[in-house]
Amino acid sequence: YFSMIFKKEKGINFSDFLLEYRMKKAMEIIRNSDKKVYEVGEEVGYSNSQYFSVCFKKFTGMSPLEYRKIP
Repeated sequence: YFSMIFKKEKGINFSDFLLEYRMKKAMEIIRNSDKKVYEVGEEVGYSNSQYFSVCFKKFTGMSPLEYRKIP
């Protein structure tokens, strides 16, 4: 029921909203810290660092380490 109301109000699925929020937060953390990838993943809600990396790559088109190297 929550998901249905959320989509009606926001125009986006809750799971898509949550993914976007987590990835944007992860991008911010990667840019502004030297935390390890697994620490960033844990901070944004992923207990499995490999799954976090897969989701990050799907969202941004690059791995967390590749993203960190961008000037």
